[in-house]
Amino acid sequence: MKVEKYQDAVVAFGQVVSIDETQGDGWANMAAAFSVQGKKLEAFNALQQAVKHHENSWRIWQNLMMISLECRKFKAFLEAIDRLLKINQVKYF
Repeated sequence: MKVEKYQDAVVAFGQVVSIDETQGDGWANMAAAFSVQGKKLEAFNALQQAVKHHENSWRIWQNLMMISLECRKFKAFLEAIDRLLKINQVKYF
């Protein structure tokens, strides 16, 4: 996909979350568009919002874990690992 389309996606998902900031999927999709553009810190911030509204989504936590490491946000990285372990523990036990 072209860079312009990712910028358009950021704008579109920004509109979604401005209407309803509890739209975790909107935040997660905005983070994905930021990440593809190399805007890692913006992606990190969007994922921080996404996990507030999708606390049990292992995919969002996994994405937050990875982007946290790339942004050198080690506390957030460890929190994401902890949350992933708790989600998987509930899933399997």
